[in-house]
Amino acid sequence: MTRISPSLWSTVREWLLGAVAVFGVLWTLLEPLGGFSVVDAHTSRTAMDYLALSLASLFCGAAVVALRTRRDPEGELRSILHHSRARFDVASFVSEAESRICVLGLSLPTFSTEQLAEVFRERLAARVTVRILFVNPMSPVLLQRPRRLYTGQLAPSAAAANTLATLRRFRLSLPAEHAEYLQFRVVNLLPVTGLVVRDQECIWNPYLLRYTGIRSPYMKEPTEGQGIGPELIQYFQDLWEGADTLAYQGTAAELRASVSSDPAVQGELPGPDSVTVERILGDTA
Repeated sequence: MTRISPSLWSTVREWLLGAVAVFGVLWTLLEPLGGFSVVDAHTSRTAMDYLALSLASLFCGAAVVALRTRRDPEGELRSILHHSRARFDVASFVSEAESRICVLGLSLPTFSTEQLAEVFRERLAARVTVRILFVNPMSPVLLQRPRRLYTGQLAPSAAAANTLATLRRFRLSLPAEHAEYLQFRVVNLLPVTGLVVRDQECIWNPYLLRYTGIRSPYMKEPTEGQGIGPELIQYFQDLWEGADTLAYQGTAAELRASVSSDPAVQGELPGPDSVTVERILGDTA
């Protein structure tokens, strides 16, 4: 089944409403159509129906104006900033994917990783490609996230390790013909945004200093046409191509070595955090 992209549907809707609005204005005000002249000459039910049609058409015109106010002077659809990504049901969003799912973040949310995995299982069975990109749990860049944000939660390095361990176990549980559609990699640098892509739509959130990703405001965008959507997809693709494939079976030592050999990363993960990562990964390598 072919899905009409949101941007195309919005354009078609505006053209249809615009055409009806133009008809309403012309019929109501101009001769020889003369909607009001019909009302003056007749008091029949038909005349009142015509007047009602004219008013409805003018209402459609107002709807077009309302839609147009969401566009900037260059005609690009403005983003609507939503309050918190915690209020967005990511599992339901990706459950409707028909061709691809892409996820970018520091890690998968620890409280919903298992739930997402079950959604992924259904989509993988339908031959939907799932790509997940997150931070190497051995990368010291995770220390740039303030610890106070994660009180009562796993530290960022532990959350990334938990994501990696969960995805490894999950991939092993899949039939071979489905496992090939599940791909995940790690990067050594912090992404500037969290991103979830479903086919030609995505939600994204900036990583702010005072907020965790799940508490950050988010936006929903089409991934094609004008706007920031295509740039987000290109950003994900660039990171993906340069990411490390050690995620599939690399040991904690190999993940650490990947960080050490990366000239863009300075320092290393402190001992206690490193030990926690090794414990979480355990024998999943």
